[in-house]
Amino acid sequence: MTGTFGVFFSGQLVAYFYRSSGPVMGTQPVVAVDPRKIVSLQSSVAFSGHPGRVSLHLVDANGFDRGSLGEVVIEGSGRTQ
Repeated sequence: MTGTFGVFFSGQLVAYFYRSSGPVMGTQPVVAVDPRKIVSLQSSVAFSGHPGRVSLHLVDANGFDRGSLGEVVIEGSGRTQ
């Protein structure tokens, strides 16, 4: 996962892994963030199973999901079109 982000809340960037059909399979914390600093992300994440897509969310210091910063389909996930 790579990207540069500015955030409005302190907390964690969390990768949400989804099945191709939609439901969340699980999550993985990626990095702590602070709104006073630009986030330059270059990270690898591993997840068991075969997720169809991954979405990067900002979860604030109180555990509230502030939403997605971006989402991608995982190629080779067995997804049919």
